[in-house]
Amino acid sequence: MKYKIGKNNFKTKKEAENFARNYINKLGCGFTSILDVEQFKFFIDLINNHPNAKDKIGCGIKYIQIQKNSLNKNALETIIVRNDNSTIDFSWLKCSTSSSNSIFDNLKAAMRQYVSVDTQNFKKNSIMKCEFCDCVEFDFHVDHHEPSFKKLVDDFLIINPNHPTNFDDEPKTNIAIFKKDDKDYADIWREYHTKNAKLQILCSDCNLRKSKK
Repeated sequence: MKYKIGKNNFKTKKEAENFARNYINKLGCGFTSILDVEQFKFFIDLINNHPNAKDKIGCGIKYIQIQKNSLNKNALETIIVRNDNSTIDFSWLKCSTSSSNSIFDNLKAAMRQYVSVDTQNFKKNSIMKCEFCDCVEFDFHVDHHEPSFKKLVDDFLIINPNHPTNFDDEPKTNIAIFKKDDKDYADIWREYHTKNAKLQILCSDCNLRKSKK
């Protein structure tokens, strides 16, 4: 099993963990990624390894800061400051030791990215109120409701099994996206998604709780 942080590949989990730990310790407590593009990119690569990266990123990342862990004064923790100035911590250890994405992981990421314009338009034209808890002041997400996004993908791949296996990287986030040569396949997927997806608005807390069920 290989481990990856951006373009850095590691043979073992320990190597990846030590790389991230040394990088963060070198930056030190009080660091913010406001002024350094390369350091900001390191943290973007790290966060993209998180199993709940979408929920962590939320409305977008303004910068990353490092502070002392409230439970362990000898440890450092990493904090995302979002574009709306809300904050959330993320485990740099979990991110550094996640195995590199499989073909299916990349395919699913590319499929989600390709329909993101549609989900963003749905959000833009919806009332910002959580379908689960009815809150109206929160960070809101677009959720796939019956069928789930995974179910949509699985059903689509049964009908269209000859899917791409190589992908490009989105320049800013390094998330997998379809290559230009695969546009026909991507367009068929988008049409299927448009016809079959049922979307709803959830607050980030309800969306996260739902994803863990």
